[in-house]
Amino acid sequence: MSVGGYSLRPFSELDIPQRASWLCDPRTSDTMPLEGHITEASTRAWWARVQQDHTRCDVVLEQSGRVVAMGGLTGFDPSTRRAELYAFVSPVHHGQGYGTQLVSRLCNLGFSAARLNRVFLWTYAMNAPAIALYSKVGFITEGCLRQHSVTRGTLLDRQVMGLLRAEWQALPWADPGVQYSWFRDKFGIGN
Repeated sequence: MSVGGYSLRPFSELDIPQRASWLCDPRTSDTMPLEGHITEASTRAWWARVQQDHTRCDVVLEQSGRVVAMGGLTGFDPSTRRAELYAFVSPVHHGQGYGTQLVSRLCNLGFSAARLNRVFLWTYAMNAPAIALYSKVGFITEGCLRQHSVTRGTLLDRQVMGLLRAEWQALPWADPGVQYSWFRDKFGIGN
């Protein structure tokens, strides 16, 4: 489904080289708790592993047919109706609104199609642009784990942010009618 020139689709094997390239770029890798050096081979191994994981959905955001951002919902838990969101934008497209488009679409997907009650995420406390984006979309800061992760040998604080279904429903961009057959099929969700 394409809205405003944007479309969300499942991540595929064809996206592996671009994902690896973006995650190798310090503009991305310095803002994420990545383990080890990311290569195309390690990304292929990651993809082989996660394709069998039925608690996650990895996606790409395209604008006019060009991939501009990637992300997903992971740890989908039907009993608590929650999932963790992750998102990153092409390093050359930071600050152009693609992150907002991706995060809002992932939230619509989670709350509408998956009927989640809670979507949460982690970000580095020093990542002011990400925190501003998530806050603008409607996420609330829930806490900070001090010196929780290591990036490039430095201990960094991790901030957890969350959005509840009732909060999402009140947002002007919330779309309770969002349905993606590929998403419903993956998680076995009926109409």
